[in-house]
Amino acid sequence: MHSAEPRGYLTSNEVERLIFYMQSPHYIARMEASITAGIARSDPARSMLLPYVTSLLSDPVGPVRQVAAFTLGKIGDKNTIAYLEPLLNDPIAGVGKLAQEAIIKLQKKEVAPGK
Repeated sequence: MHSAEPRGYLTSNEVERLIFYMQSPHYIARMEASITAGIARSDPARSMLLPYVTSLLSDPVGPVRQVAAFTLGKIGDKNTIAYLEPLLNDPIAGVGKLAQEAIIKLQKKEVAPGK
């Protein structure tokens, strides 16, 4: 039996590793790190990762922006919506759609009972 953290909870070493990869010159590393950040369930991990994922919204590579928008829909909050709105008119197909979906998800999160 494993005594590791429950699934979805990132250790501080994993968070540091994700931050490192989100700043990589290799776009696939940035994409994969952003995807992985989407499983963060603990508040400390989210608060540490949020600025780095948000910074990927202005990445020069369209698919990185797509993944960042998707991830922010999972780990973001109402303050994140303002960062997603500029992507609604992104020239890369799919970026605007994922930004819109993330915004809707965050708006619903804010009105959910018990939040």
